[in-house]
Amino acid sequence: MKFEDAVEFANSYINRTEFKPTYEEIMRHINCLMNDEPLPPYSGEKIKDDFRKLYADFFNHSTEFEYIRFIEAVSEIVFNWNDNVLHDPDINVYANSLKKLVAISMCTKNAILAMKESIEKFRRLKGWAPTTTDISLAYLDTLLKDK
Repeated sequence: MKFEDAVEFANSYINRTEFKPTYEEIMRHINCLMNDEPLPPYSGEKIKDDFRKLYADFFNHSTEFEYIRFIEAVSEIVFNWNDNVLHDPDINVYANSLKKLVAISMCTKNAILAMKESIEKFRRLKGWAPTTTDISLAYLDTLLKDK
């Protein structure tokens, strides 16, 4: 997810989360960086605590697609913010690992959806196509008749 897309999606979802105060502080810092203004001091402990909550939320709400996308967006934003502002290696690990967990989760969900579609197609085909046993029996009968 690109940074601009992440900001746009996070802005549309942020009011539904507890992460809002931290997100607003991070966005203030990003705006200061963009306008070449001095940054207010900030401790990384609050963001670490919030990321621990996001981890728990990820595992508790992993079926909610919009929330997973929000976590992906926030991880991208925090990673970029940390890379430019705080330079905390723990936050980098949190952000990168959450992004990877989201990617794995999305791949798994896509594989499950593809399997469901395949199963449904096979169920529809099963109604008119002979089973392999029926084909094998017909083939054997033909062989026996030929001899």
